[in-house]
Amino acid sequence: MKDFMMRNLKWYYIVAAVVGLGAIVAIVYIVVRSGGLLERINHRRAQQLESDVEV
Repeated sequence: MKDFMMRNLKWYYIVAAVVGLGAIVAIVYIVVRSGGLLERINHRRAQQLESDVEV
């Protein structure tokens, strides 16, 4: 019985890792496709460059 439990535990870890990675990839893909993150980064970078030029 103990051996069966250990084997099951290993499967839970594998499934959890796959689901976790899939969720991270899906979130990143959705954010990049919507373009919100890239625009925000570029906008902030442009503001920093403008403020550096003024100073």
